[in-house]
Amino acid sequence: MIEASRNRVILDELVELYEKECIKELETVKKDIVDIFKDVLDNNKNKYDLIFTNSVYKGEYYKFSSRVKSKESISEKLVRSSDLLYLIQKYNLTNVGDIQQNKKDIIKFFNSYEDIIGLKIIGELIIDTENIYDLIREKVDEFLTKDINIDGLLPQPIHMKNGLPIYKLKCTYKNIYAFELQFKSQLQSAWGDMEHQLFYKDYNFTPVKSSAQSIMNEVGHLLQSVDNLLYKIRVAESNYQSEEEFSLFTNNIHKAYSEVIKDFLDIPHEQNLISLSHLLYDLYKVFFEDRNAIRELSKTGIDYRFIGFSVEETGVLKNFESIKALNLDIQILEFIILNWLKYLKVYNDDELTYSSSLKYFFNVYQKYICEKYLIPDDDEYYPVIFERILSNVSNKKAFMGAVEFGDIANYYKLSHDLFSDEEESSTLDKDKFNLITVIYAVYKFDKDLEKIRKYIQDVFYEDYTILNSHYEKMKEHIEYIHESDPNLYISYEPFITANKNIINILNEMGSDEE
Repeated sequence: MIEASRNRVILDELVELYEKECIKELETVKKDIVDIFKDVLDNNKNKYDLIFTNSVYKGEYYKFSSRVKSKESISEKLVRSSDLLYLIQKYNLTNVGDIQQNKKDIIKFFNSYEDIIGLKIIGELIIDTENIYDLIREKVDEFLTKDINIDGLLPQPIHMKNGLPIYKLKCTYKNIYAFELQFKSQLQSAWGDMEHQLFYKDYNFTPVKSSAQSIMNEVGHLLQSVDNLLYKIRVAESNYQSEEEFSLFTNNIHKAYSEVIKDFLDIPHEQNLISLSHLLYDLYKVFFEDRNAIRELSKTGIDYRFIGFSVEETGVLKNFESIKALNLDIQILEFIILNWLKYLKVYNDDELTYSSSLKYFFNVYQKYICEKYLIPDDDEYYPVIFERILSNVSNKKAFMGAVEFGDIANYYKLSHDLFSDEEESSTLDKDKFNLITVIYAVYKFDKDLEKIRKYIQDVFYEDYTILNSHYEKMKEHIEYIHESDPNLYISYEPFITANKNIINILNEMGSDEE
């Protein structure tokens, strides 16, 4: 009894020390942490679908909730987790004087105490928490530059006893302060708070608690069903607005260009104009802020002499010229783009500005593809890779914003991660690294193995061991992903077949040399 009474006194003194010496500092640190996360999310919210616009106002699909553990919570946790006994033993605490003597170390212990600071980023729906997690995961290096270290990114989410998924990460700030980071939807957060109050903040045993787990799981499944319904409502409203705007644009583009293209081509072209409508719609939003200016643009007119213009440059423009010669879609695309660039005073209906106008367009096109598939603006490799792709593929879809670019972007990111990990020791230089994604793009667009074979020969000559090594490392990495993150693996699965075919080509080329 004497020891228990002494421990009670020591606990009270530790809690008092925490209240007087730690809470104020931790509140300041908490604010700094929230500001950092808010800054990163605010700067990237567009790319990760975390904003909304309605008829009243604009907003974000996320908000922040944070807390520093109260003295009551600290007291309860020290006892429940046996950390009180740990502190008493570690610092030989027998009285108040011992606590004062070890004050600095005890304060350090409190600052690094697990989830001493709690940060919760609350998404409106579960899909928003998933997007927040993706954002955080892809910005880990940026957080490191801001003195925040994030641990346990995989596997996530974890599932709680109530059956609900939750993203819960252990983090540190300035290698001193521990904090727990959680992502929850509004429904998950509300139920979590209620559940905590009902089942965890009351230590009295009741028969209800003995069967509470099944009740909690039922509520969890119900909340997920409600969340799914709310998401369907959101998407339905968003799709309606988007489709309405797209339909209006399609109607306007038809009115603006149907007759002039008919005069230009003198052949049926309606279906071609329709096939280009989604790309034109996306590009129009990049070029112009005024959604209603489309019919005014066509009045700018365009001189058909550009049909006879040619380009002296090799690369993208020359490849575009050769594909255009055999493809009506690309001819119509060029006609409309030149009309827009004439309106913007970039193109002047002459051969002198023809090549520079096309270069201007492909620069815009590259940025559009990068933004659509989340390639960072400051990426040092992708602009070169994109140029090489458009210089070498034979498929018109590469110039029409094809969905294949999404797959290519994922392939590039995976290759980039591997190259970054091995860059210091690797003999694979940057130029040859860029080629790896280009090879995959040619495979994806053209399915021409002989073309890939020639392209590899032109760049790697007879040394294919470096390329083979990289493919083997990519294979090992994809297998690891299969075990650790099955959902992510699904997006990487198409790479396995492609790489296997490319490796077969390399093996055949090696045999040829023998």
